[in-house]
Amino acid sequence: MQKRNEEMEITDSELLIKEATKLSKEIKGAEPCPITKKEKEAAIVMTSIEKVLHNLIMEKIPCKIIVLSLFHFWITLEAPMRGVKNDSSDNLPPYKEGAILEIIEIIVKMLKKLPQYNETKSKKDLGKVINSLKSKMSADELDNVNLPLDELIAKTTRVNEKIYGNICELLKKSFHPVIIANVLFGNWVRLSTIGNNVPEESYQKIEYYFIEIIEEVRKHIPNLFK
Repeated sequence: MQKRNEEMEITDSELLIKEATKLSKEIKGAEPCPITKKEKEAAIVMTSIEKVLHNLIMEKIPCKIIVLSLFHFWITLEAPMRGVKNDSSDNLPPYKEGAILEIIEIIVKMLKKLPQYNETKSKKDLGKVINSLKSKMSADELDNVNLPLDELIAKTTRVNEKIYGNICELLKKSFHPVIIANVLFGNWVRLSTIGNNVPEESYQKIEYYFIEIIEEVRKHIPNLFK
């Protein structure tokens, strides 16, 4: 009976993922097509990185591992562009242990400061589906606390290699580092809100005010390396 319930739970989650994907495509389909070179590059980078993340998620890798990896590669790519200098060994200095919490605090403050916006019906429908999906995700899908050490190391290594490899490939193709960093940050926020069961309405507000939020975050990046 327990096994039967688990199978039904998995099926429910998969149906919700399909519904969320469908609604997301409808929303994106209603948006203007990329016109400028920068917009076209951003669309390509977004597709590339999201494909890597989707494959990792389908491998049942806990969300927390992917979130931590995204944050690490985002901040190490972003920091030199914000004036953070290499140390005496020509490496980027380590960022603060509480760097993630500091960034989250900045985002929360911005959410409180920024005005509300009018959600479309499609956005509201998507929010309901994703909130339902979050409630059905198991602890093992979200966190890595139950993984044996050797499995944790193996999965973390795999995630880091996949994300780092994707970033290197995009840089070799001359995509601008700012565009890559923006997509990494956006996906870190996306998965963080899922992993911490943040209401979808809050994520959609972050998405709506992405430019204002990322600009505020960038001002604080040098402070994370002191």
